[in-house]
Amino acid sequence: MDPCLYFAYGSNMCTRRLQARAPSAFARMRAFLRKRSMRFHKRGLDGSGKCTIHPGERDEDLVWGVVFEIDPAHRARLDNVEGLGSQYHAERIVVHTDYGAEEAFTYVAASGVIDSSLRPFHWYKQLVVMGAREHGLPGEYIAMLQAVPTDADPNVVRAARARRLLKSAGGLD
Repeated sequence: MDPCLYFAYGSNMCTRRLQARAPSAFARMRAFLRKRSMRFHKRGLDGSGKCTIHPGERDEDLVWGVVFEIDPAHRARLDNVEGLGSQYHAERIVVHTDYGAEEAFTYVAASGVIDSSLRPFHWYKQLVVMGAREHGLPGEYIAMLQAVPTDADPNVVRAARARRLLKSAGGLD
């Protein structure tokens, strides 16, 4: 069975996090979507803002991310973690890379879980920024991610677990 290509644009850009969910995940290249914007307005199960992509209006609207190769045997596990069917739906997309266009799938938030008033927890945004740095996304895009306001996670156990992941992957600031 051929591997599937997955475009990660949020916390799954962090290879270590994605491999915990899909052990076969292998980063192939950085990529971007045209006429889309990335927002932290998907209501997570923890009540905070998570990443989703939203239609953009201009050609300059871009969502940067990473194309990963995943063994199809791990796709169902990733679909489950991402809440396929309730939190996100899978969408076939064409991304642009340094090597040309590639077809991949990605997750887009279901309309019922969008809330533009949400903000991400600090640790979640750090995972997104860490993944962007790890894969050499453009500096101006990383700066845009860093400028997103955050909230503290009231669940100290979850926040501590996230800090350990960030620290072990070299992304704690």
